[in-house]
Amino acid sequence: MLGWTLLALAICMEAMATFAAKYANGFTNPVPSVITVVAFILSFVALTFALNTVDVSLAYPVWTGGAVCLVAIIGVLFFREELNFFKIFSTILVIFGVVGLIVSSQPAQATCTAADASATETPRSTRLAAAPVFNRGILPVLATAKQLYQPNVISLRPEFSDPS
Repeated sequence: MLGWTLLALAICMEAMATFAAKYANGFTNPVPSVITVVAFILSFVALTFALNTVDVSLAYPVWTGGAVCLVAIIGVLFFREELNFFKIFSTILVIFGVVGLIVSSQPAQATCTAADASATETPRSTRLAAAPVFNRGILPVLATAKQLYQPNVISLRPEFSDPS
């Protein structure tokens, strides 16, 4: 939960930095310039600590997408920027994308016995490619998924044939 709180803080700091940058006028106004730099630094620090508990493949898109949506809202409310159909539609697409990433990152609810897991022997290349996933304890989910469908396995390690 702390990771998500830090990620929300990072999003707010990113939006605050962008808001202050509008008033910094190319770093000629000292107060908004300092706020911009400090808020960007705090945003990166909060994001870095959030990455301790939130996967980077989820945290970074949520961070950037959340900041994009927040800055778009701030632009319309505070800077009287134009609000048109495409801006609203695009912002909604960003929100759906972020929500989709969050929903897709939830662990699957699957049950599997040890016999099921051992019965689904995988090739060596698949085991090597998925080793970090096994370390997280998702072996039963993968074993169940393999029973449901048999996808083509693409090895991340190139196979070289002997030229002789």
